[in-house]
Amino acid sequence: MNTHLPAITSLILIVPSLLLGVALQTNQSGTCNSCCQGPAGIPGLPGNGIPGLPGNNGSPGNNGLPGRDGLKGDRGDAGSVGPAGERGFPGPQGPSGEMGEPGPSGPRGLPGKVGPNGMRGSPGLAGQPGPTGEKGSKGEALEVRQSAFTVVKTSSQTLSSGQVLTFDTVETNIGNHYDPSTHMFTCQFQGTYVFTYTIASNQQTHNPWIELMKDGRKITTAHIRDSAFDFQQSSITVVLQLANGNRVWLRGSGTVFGRTDKYTTFAGFLLY
Repeated sequence: MNTHLPAITSLILIVPSLLLGVALQTNQSGTCNSCCQGPAGIPGLPGNGIPGLPGNNGSPGNNGLPGRDGLKGDRGDAGSVGPAGERGFPGPQGPSGEMGEPGPSGPRGLPGKVGPNGMRGSPGLAGQPGPTGEKGSKGEALEVRQSAFTVVKTSSQTLSSGQVLTFDTVETNIGNHYDPSTHMFTCQFQGTYVFTYTIASNQQTHNPWIELMKDGRKITTAHIRDSAFDFQQSSITVVLQLANGNRVWLRGSGTVFGRTDKYTTFAGFLLY
């Protein structure tokens, strides 16, 4: 342990007191110690005292002038990529680049819808006649399909049940498919036919009942009941599908009125 420490402490306390006393004495003697100082004395010998304790830190001084730029340091490592920023506004369109090489052809697309018809163009100029072609071979004769007839009755006829109604005058018989001897029509061209017939009666004829027959099958019936009327008529028209060889005729019962005025008739023709 240092034995000189108490003595040093006492010395530190005594020195300020001595200095204060000197100052007081100087002032009391009327000597100005601030502006009338005498010449400095010869510096004394350094003391052998022990250095005092470090004083407290002083206040920070004012900032100095900026120093010169230092040397450029080495480039640091690249930092990690930061998050993407918000999308900015589109920039102005840049100039067009050079045209690239044509790409490969794509697959053929589906056909588009048919557009509306365009306006009719003006007729073109007539062309020159072409050369005469070679004569062709003789073709087959075109079949002419014609069949029609009209027959009339100029006298009255009384029929027993199922008897054929006869006609004594043939007005038309294209194709001769109506037979005046049998009073029947025979189909020669398969197709659709129209048949019509009209029967008449007066006070002297009674209750005529006439049926249109096709190969023995009744198709329709025309009937006139007895009445006080002087004259009556009944007409029927039918359309039939006929095959080659089919026959059509009229049959019935009762009395049918006939006269040169031709009130009772039977007709038919090929429609198509």
